[in-house]
Amino acid sequence: MKSQLLVLTALLFIIASCQNEHKITAGGSQSFKEIKRVVSPDKKVEAVVAETNRGATVATGNLVFIVLPGRSISDEDRKFAMFNADYCSGLNIRWKQDRVLSIEYEKARIFNFTNFWQSDSLENWNYVVEIGLNCTSQTGQLNSTTRTPMSN
Repeated sequence: MKSQLLVLTALLFIIASCQNEHKITAGGSQSFKEIKRVVSPDKKVEAVVAETNRGATVATGNLVFIVLPGRSISDEDRKFAMFNADYCSGLNIRWKQDRVLSIEYEKARIFNFTNFWQSDSLENWNYVVEIGLNCTSQTGQLNSTTRTPMSN
């Protein structure tokens, strides 16, 4: 009885500690952690920044999603990130107005970017969010590490 209680307590602790971080398998183990969530001015959608980490030899990745309010990001949703980059610094998201999202960053190596979002779940594809990128750096988007990542 005591050992069962100990195992149950340990399992509850593990589940509670992993509430916002998920492990997925896609070519190896990858952690996924929600960093920031910002509600649109009209409260119809939320922009979400998430961080991925595949391990010590790979740079931390940053993803931006748009979701319906309160909705978590499923494994299926992860392939539909509006923004996918690594070596990010100064990453921020902000709503400029209803249906207009700005992704701001100082430095980043951007793999994918989509400048709009829409869903059949919201106004039958008629609610469209425009997404803009804003590099805040005066010296360019890449640093010495990201210009020659294979030389390190």
